[in-house]
Amino acid sequence: MKETAYDKVPYASHPYVKTHPESLYTTGRLFGLSPKEAKYSRVLEMGCAAGGNIIPMGFNYPDIEIVGIDLSKIQIDEGLKVVDELGIKNVDLKCMSILDIDDGFGKFDYILCHGIYSWVPADVRDKIMKVCARNLTENGIACVSYNTLPGWNWVRTIREMMLYHVDRYKDPAAKAEQARTLLQFILEGIGTEETPYAGFLSTELQMLALQEDAYLIHDHLEEVNHPIYFHEFMKIARELGLEYLADTDLTTMLPDNFGENVCNKLNEADDIVQTEQYMDFIRNRRFRSTLLCRGNQVIKRKLDVSDIKNFHLSTGVLATKPVDAEELEDGVALSFIINDNTLTLEDCISKTALVYLSEQKGMPVPYEKVVTETANRTGEDEETVDFRLYSELNLLRLVFADIVQIGISPGEYVNYVSDRPIATKLARYLAAENESTTNQRHYVVPLDLAERIMIQYLDGDMTINEIITAMMTHIESGELSLELDGAMILDEEQALSEMKKLCNEKIGKFAENALLVG
Repeated sequence: MKETAYDKVPYASHPYVKTHPESLYTTGRLFGLSPKEAKYSRVLEMGCAAGGNIIPMGFNYPDIEIVGIDLSKIQIDEGLKVVDELGIKNVDLKCMSILDIDDGFGKFDYILCHGIYSWVPADVRDKIMKVCARNLTENGIACVSYNTLPGWNWVRTIREMMLYHVDRYKDPAAKAEQARTLLQFILEGIGTEETPYAGFLSTELQMLALQEDAYLIHDHLEEVNHPIYFHEFMKIARELGLEYLADTDLTTMLPDNFGENVCNKLNEADDIVQTEQYMDFIRNRRFRSTLLCRGNQVIKRKLDVSDIKNFHLSTGVLATKPVDAEELEDGVALSFIINDNTLTLEDCISKTALVYLSEQKGMPVPYEKVVTETANRTGEDEETVDFRLYSELNLLRLVFADIVQIGISPGEYVNYVSDRPIATKLARYLAAENESTTNQRHYVVPLDLAERIMIQYLDGDMTINEIITAMMTHIESGELSLELDGAMILDEEQALSEMKKLCNEKIGKFAENALLVG
């Protein structure tokens, strides 16, 4: 098979939480569909790279069946190595073209195609959509992401400048270096001009500075990059009998995020595709991750605030300071921070519920349990708490604001530290090979050297004291060092004291980041 650009420069293969079948299943249920329960489903990923997205799914859900295909033999071989060494039997990685998928593959409950559609030729784009139509089960959900207009008009200008400049270079690394050099050169030429163009170039350069060469090469310098308007994408989908279900990012779907006048005009549209397209115009949106279902499915567009009762709830929200009893009383303002935004509440029941959810460190809790716990803490009856939470606090609105997250299942992990803590075999394996690992919530968790070493000892056989002793051997060998106030600790007793603190801190971090299991 011909060598691909991804063989020369493999793309970083990571999990994408919003493509996880559990996330798609939850969204389907929210909008009234009856998709297959994620953990017992059949999944296809087109363009799976080295399996960084689907291998954790297979590891954590032993009853799921997953097929991943990619044209890059190097990346497929890398994924097969992980599958083999972890003994994963339910993930089948195939080195092949999307064009070769046929009816023999059977039907899938979830079809994923993340970061592929805009970067492949027209015949492959057509095949992606046909696979979503032909190989999707009756109640299935497909997830396709792509670059969108009008946002990509500005980016396309930068891409074309970079392509012009790097055309003389053949080595991919040289192309990436020269592309960055060109942007810096143009910014220097602009100087101190305060124009929209200068501002956009500066922002784009800062963003690219944080990305690996593989991102720049494959997202901006590939031969094909085909942005498309959302309404054009949906015209293709509808002609194949598919319908728009939702965006993976629910926060983008709420017209209420705009002013009242704009919101009212958006709500006048009788087609959700029109509404979404106008919101793209307003936002100058440049990327979408669209969920599709069969066109004969009845989608519940008018959600009710009481729908929140059907789900488990979690949050990453934190109070701006430790909360005391007085701050939970009615009428006292209490602020919470989430995604760099601040939410201020005065209602006792609302504040108590959010404090309780934040104490769970991201662990999903059934709605009923949130009601019960809030009632116990406030002394109110559960009926009153129930009504106030879904109606007055409007937890469903907080879901669309990404302050509260919803799910169907409880987390398959623990949010506390036992005497013999256990990190998953997958987390330990990935940490040994990379500077990050994948947690039970399907997120990437960056790890420093001490954490990468420490997590290897979390196999359930060692107590925390034994882990501390084992970590001290890495200090003695010089592989690790401990510092206090910027100075290296040389005293053995002091080093042991600091290692105890370090282990407690790091293992606590593992628990908060869903890396530990019972």
